[in-house]
Amino acid sequence: MDVTTCSPLLQRFVTMRLTKSQLRQIIMEVMEEEPPEQSKQATDDVAIAIRKIEKTSGLPESLARINHRDELEQFLLNMLKSVNVKPADMHIALVKAAQTAKKGNK
Repeated sequence: MDVTTCSPLLQRFVTMRLTKSQLRQIIMEVMEEEPPEQSKQATDDVAIAIRKIEKTSGLPESLARINHRDELEQFLLNMLKSVNVKPADMHIALVKAAQTAKKGNK
């Protein structure tokens, strides 16, 4: 990529030497600035999915039996295969979920 043909702002970012943690922090900040309408739609979609899961006979009880890291990992991988989300967005969502889990699901 020829940096001289880019906009000045892009040139600045291309020539910066960011550490992995700095880049991750920038990505997380950008994701937190997500437009409210998109968040509202996502919340509605999740609420609908959760209601359907709760109404599915025996499913909540089956999920409650997942009690080992390997089982959770296998379950999450199967669930991730069924959603239509870009891999980068999926990664960010998983990082946020892991941070919440580390805090004790507060």
